[in-house]
Amino acid sequence: MSRHEDYIAMTTQARALAWLKGISSDGAKSLVDQLIEGYSYLFMDKMDRLVRYRERTAFFDVDPYASHDRLNLRAWPIGLDTTTGEPLVDFYNDAADIPSYVTALTYGSDYRVWTGEEDQGRVEFRRKLIGEFQAIKAVWSGGMAVHTLVFGSGGQCATPPGLTSFLDASATFIDDGVKPGMSLVITDNKNGNAGTYQVGAVPDNFTLEFVAAAWPGGAGPFPADEVYEIPEAGFTGLYPDIELALIAQIVFHWKQKDKMDVEEISVQGSSGMNVQFTRFKPLQLLPTVEDALNAHRLVVYP
Repeated sequence: MSRHEDYIAMTTQARALAWLKGISSDGAKSLVDQLIEGYSYLFMDKMDRLVRYRERTAFFDVDPYASHDRLNLRAWPIGLDTTTGEPLVDFYNDAADIPSYVTALTYGSDYRVWTGEEDQGRVEFRRKLIGEFQAIKAVWSGGMAVHTLVFGSGGQCATPPGLTSFLDASATFIDDGVKPGMSLVITDNKNGNAGTYQVGAVPDNFTLEFVAAAWPGGAGPFPADEVYEIPEAGFTGLYPDIELALIAQIVFHWKQKDKMDVEEISVQGSSGMNVQFTRFKPLQLLPTVEDALNAHRLVVYP
């Protein structure tokens, strides 16, 4: 796996600049972007989990001389099939010098998956596994979010009988964690639809159904150019504590950037002579930042 495939920026330049007053030059803004990227990678490592929601494959050893009934997938929450409600996880258990991975395990009877944020990608097996080096192949969809923010400019409302749907062919609503009860905010009033609408259902990645029975402006479809955002979804909406920790760390780093990261140590020598050493001081993560990351890190290992 390449790290860039699992990376996601945990805030945006605009949201960070709201806490950094007086920054206006392109050069300074570029430095803020670098801090966002660098600390987002560092936070991913500190949490020991893979951040971007996507399908991925991993292989696991099975010790034939020890019980192996549990493992943790490092990218979670785990996605669900919108039709069956089953977790998007497939396991194969074969042994050989070059395993073929043709023996698929069956969800429910062979293994069970815990899918939520608090479950840390937990899987438990209900059958004895074939033991060998990389005997388990796992294919699953999981991660914290696809995008930093959830927004778009190509939303379209269609109003079938008794149903109000919001469509965007370029959206990833499910993968970004959009759930019933969240709010979609149309921010541009060019079609007379500006306002906040509660999400009632999320049938697929491209469709939302509103709780409200009526859509302003009459029957659809409407022009596919509604500008909207869903502030409670995406990385910043689902993990506001991590975003705030990231911004706090960036603000702290920015305030320290003009100070020499060195400290001097004076040691009393013999005959009244002093010896002075100079060393670099590491820039530490703030204690509150550590606390925020610890609340979301992988702490249970198989």
